[in-house]
Amino acid sequence: MLTPTTLHIGQREFRAPKRIRPVVLPLPELPKGLRLTAVRPAEDELVLHTVADEWPARLSRVPLPDLLAWLTTAALTLTLPRFR
Repeated sequence: MLTPTTLHIGQREFRAPKRIRPVVLPLPELPKGLRLTAVRPAEDELVLHTVADEWPARLSRVPLPDLLAWLTTAALTLTLPRFR
């Protein structure tokens, strides 16, 4: 859930009115063993931070390209609601 805290109009900033409701985002399913730790806004995107609770004893079990492909798929399937 993203809770608006600041309203930007031009170069001015105002505290967001309480009537602006939080935005609920459905998160993509992450690969087993990964945990979402933070979400931060960046220009034109949301950055998801994850950590691995445990890593397999042998790193070669999960090839790095496969892990990156899983994370990319998870990021691409994140659907943001329409803002009205």
